[in-house]
Amino acid sequence: HPRVRRQRQMCIRDRSMTDNDLSFGDYVIANIEPKQGSVFIQCFSQKTDDEFKIKYSDGTNSYEENTKKKKMTLQKLRQNSVYNYEINPINESTMSGIHDTFTTLPIVFTTTISEIGYTSVKASTSLEAIDVNITQYGYQYKETSSGTWITDTDIHNGFDIVIDKLKDNTSYLLRPYVIIKSENEKIEGGIQTLTTQELIPVITLKETGIDNICLLYTSDAAD
Repeated sequence: HPRVRRQRQMCIRDRSMTDNDLSFGDYVIANIEPKQGSVFIQCFSQKTDDEFKIKYSDGTNSYEENTKKKKMTLQKLRQNSVYNYEINPINESTMSGIHDTFTTLPIVFTTTISEIGYTSVKASTSLEAIDVNITQYGYQYKETSSGTWITDTDIHNGFDIVIDKLKDNTSYLLRPYVIIKSENEKIEGGIQTLTTQELIPVITLKETGIDNICLLYTSDAAD
């Protein structure tokens, strides 16, 4: 039975397949690992010498690349953005490609406020592991009830700052920010609230020496 022999031969061939043969079927298969400003892509296909065309867009800007690499990293992406992408083999018209989306990771700020005084406050911020080029670190603050945001970029020890010239017993809003080089884009962290300490007048008694009359006057406590 020749037909039966052909089926047996096919089964033997199936058991001997490797990742470089037909084990992935008729599709380009991609492993996608996005970060804040880039995405790692790993492609698999029927042939080891396939050249791929990669198209990707964030809805505003579109890009296109050709590559023979099975592993690649697309750079200069916008953080926390959804991209549509296509991966198609160039030299094999009978193979189907991939049409899907990926989302880059957001920049995560963790801010701690300490040393709240009468007219000053210290803030420290850390960022999770990021892969974007930051050109500026800074903070913005304003009174809770009114006012416009004031920017301060006098940063120390990474992402620390001491903000002074505040009003005593006043509620403030404070937020960190960074500017990313690739897009000159400003990314803001979460808003923190704080209230400076109240400056209580110190009452001092002064003896005049004349009939032991005491005069009262006040002076501000030092910050």
